Amino acid sequence: MPDFISEFLEFTKAYESPTQFFRWAIIAGVAATLRDNCYLPLAGTRLYPNLYILIVARPAMRKANPLNSTLKLLKYVHNTKIIEGRTSIQAVIKRLGEVERNKHGTALQGASGIVYAEEISSLFTEDDATIPVLTDLYDFHEDYTSSLVTRESTKMKNVVITLLAASNEELLKPIFNSRAIYGGLLSRCLIVYGDRVRHRNSLVFEDPNDYDPSELRVMLQKISMLKGAFKFTKDAAVFYDHWYTSVCPELEKKNSGTGADGRIHTNILKVAMIVAVSSRCELVLTVEDIKKAIEICQELYINYKRLTLGSGKNKDAEVQVTILKILWEEENHKLSREEIMFKCWGDVSDEGLDVISRTLQAGGLVKVWEDIKLKKQMFELTPKSIQFFEEKNAKPS
Repeated sequence: MPDFISEFLEFTKAYESPTQFFRWAIIAGVAATLRDNCYLPLAGTRLYPNLYILIVARPAMRKANPLNSTLKLLKYVHNTKIIEGRTSIQAVIKRLGEVERNKHGTALQGASGIVYAEEISSLFTEDDATIPVLTDLYDFHEDYTSSLVTRESTKMKNVVITLLAASNEELLKPIFNSRAIYGGLLSRCLIVYGDRVRHRNSLVFEDPNDYDPSELRVMLQKISMLKGAFKFTKDAAVFYDHWYTSVCPELEKKNSGTGADGRIHTNILKVAMIVAVSSRCELVLTVEDIKKAIEICQELYINYKRLTLGSGKNKDAEVQVTILKILWEEENHKLSREEIMFKCWGDVSDEGLDVISRTLQAGGLVKVWEDIKLKKQMFELTPKSIQFFEEKNAKPS
C-alpha cells in the first residue's frame, strides 16, 4: 500500500493551506481511526495512538480546508464516534458514554472518538471542568465514570480520545490560561503553527475530476481494520532505548515549564505508530518510523514557547547567536541541518531555520551547502565568523 499520509498530501497539494496543517490534520485522522483497536505494550501498560492536535494561525490562513478534508474521510470510514460543532464537555462525555450506530448500522462500542472543532473556543463553553476533564481524557481509561452531566452519572469504557481543533492566537489566549498551560493540557497538545500560505492558487484551472477521494477512502478503510499490539523490530527497540536514555534527558533539561519537554517521548511513540500504519499498514515499528516521528515532532516544539511567551525578532536573534556558538564549538566548525535542529530543539522550527540561515548567509557569517555524498544540508562558519570568535577569545576577560 502506498504511504497514506503522503498520498493525502499529494491529493491536497493544490490548496493554499500550509503543508503542516494538512500533515497534522490527517495524522489526527489516522489516530482517530485506530481508536482503541491498536496499542503499544510497554511493560504492564498500553500506549494508544490518540493525539491532541491544535492548529493555530491568524485569520484567513485557510485552516478549515485541512480539517474538513480529514473529517470527510473519517465520516466515510465512520468506525469511531465523531463529535463536532459547538458543544460542551458534558455533552462530549454523554456522547462517548452512548452506544451509537454508524451509517452501515454497525454499533460503535466504547468511548473511542474524535472531538473536532474548527474553532476550539466553541468547545470551551462556560464550564470550569472543561480543562481538567480534557486533560484527564487524554490518557487511556479502561473504566471512567463522570458525574458532570447533571441528570445522572455517565460510565464509559475504553476511553481513547483524539482532539483535532483550530484557532487563532487571540481567541486562544483566554482558553489556554495558566490552568491549561501549567496544569497539563498544553503539554498533551501538539501545537501546529502556520504563518503564511504555501503558494497562491485561485483553483479556477484545477480539474474537479482530479479530486476523487476514492483511493484515500480505501486506504483509510484498510487502516481501520487493523487490530492488536504494535511491536518493535529489534533494531528499533535498541534505537529508541538509546534515544530515550541518552538523548531525551538532554531535551528535558530545556524545561519550558509547560511539561511538554517531559512528554516528548510519549508523542514520538504515538506518532511513530501512525507513521507505521500509514506507510505499511502493519503493527510493526521500525527505526525509520521512529526517526520520522522524531523529525516531525521536533519541528513543533518551538511552538510551546511561542504560545506561552510570544515570538519576535529578538528571539530570532538569540537563536542566530546560539547557532553561531554551536558551530564555533565544533572542531571543524560545521554541522548538518539535522544536528543543528537537534541542538536547538524547542528553540527553532524547520521553517524558522530557513529564515535564520538566509540571514546568516546574507551577513557572510555562515556558508550553507548540500553535501551530495552525505545527502545532507551542511552549515559551516565562514572565515569572517571564525576570525570574530578567535579575536573575542583572545581578549583578556
